[in-house]
Amino acid sequence: TLDSGRLQCVAIGDVPVPSRARLLVQALRGTHLGQPGTWDAHESSYVVSCDTPPMLQIDGELHQARAREVTVQTRAAALTVIRLPATA
Repeated sequence: TLDSGRLQCVAIGDVPVPSRARLLVQALRGTHLGQPGTWDAHESSYVVSCDTPPMLQIDGELHQARAREVTVQTRAAALTVIRLPATA
């Protein structure tokens, strides 16, 4: 939910190139979850470890991390989210 304090993380494993292309198309359609080679979780924090400091997109800007390991955490109720009513 929007106020759960949890962040959905979706990862695609080391799958063959044709499968990656198919998963990309499915991701654009929102149908990739549960497909072979995918993993998803809802947690309040994640630790991402890479061989080299990864590039990160933060608030629409690209940044180089200072370390090979990055921790991503959420803060419940840190933002006010306004949801528009559904239209018929």
